[in-house]
Amino acid sequence: MVIMMVMVLMVVRRGDRVVFAQVPLLRSQLEALKRRADVSTTKDALQAAVDHYLTCPATEEQEQQEEEEQEWRAPERRPRK
Repeated sequence: MVIMMVMVLMVVRRGDRVVFAQVPLLRSQLEALKRRADVSTTKDALQAAVDHYLTCPATEEQEQQEEEEQEWRAPERRPRK
């Protein structure tokens, strides 16, 4: 069995700079992403996924929970005398 991988080139804006990023994806993952985003191009599917992830309320809640857990685990530091 051969697993096909597609190298995807993503353009992500960070402030005023444009950053190019690559990620290997299975062809089936890319096709599923295109269907789910209801687009036909790789670029549009990836942009939709990035936009969704950055604006999704569930993602924000998860980040808040992780921050709270990290604060809880961090030991208190006492000033040295």
